[in-house]
Amino acid sequence: MEVKLLYCSPRYLIIEAIRKCWKSNDKSDNFGESDQKLIRKIIKKGHTSTLEHSLYTFDINGVSRACLQEIARHRIGIALSVESTRYTLKRILNGENPENFLIDTGNEKLNEKILNHFNEVIEIIEDENLTNDIAKYAICENYPVSLIMSFNIRSLRHFISLRSSPAAHKEIKELANTLYNMIPIEHKIFFWDI
Repeated sequence: MEVKLLYCSPRYLIIEAIRKCWKSNDKSDNFGESDQKLIRKIIKKGHTSTLEHSLYTFDINGVSRACLQEIARHRIGIALSVESTRYTLKRILNGENPENFLIDTGNEKLNEKILNHFNEVIEIIEDENLTNDIAKYAICENYPVSLIMSFNIRSLRHFISLRSSPAAHKEIKELANTLYNMIPIEHKIFFWDI
């Protein structure tokens, strides 16, 4: 899995939104002690709707379709643009090694079984001249996808708090921790309680 932070909103947008609600724009201290105290206060009280004025955009490559399915359960405050399976299948059919396209499950026997299945699917695609739209129904959950994903801070806080749990699926937990680690240090104040 490779993750890159493409964009994050400037902090002043969030302070402007918070202080608008509190009618205290004149008390802003340019993200000093007063602004940070206010951020902690609104988070502690659960008044996090003002955090929706932000945006974090990540380029994520090499997560499984299983992980994508978990990500898709988060529908509010998240935008997804996913690379088409049709195009990745086309690369494999043009001779790229399918082994490079499958995410390691951590179990050698299972990896071998999935690779055999994948090779059988490729054979059927070629023998029956199937379109990629039909063929993608046979793709396993460990087939990798690439996506651009954007969150507002409120949604990213929710995602990280749920998906970094020890009970979370291994891959999405790794993604949640990676996203948290990619947040710029000056933005960590918005995640102080996680």
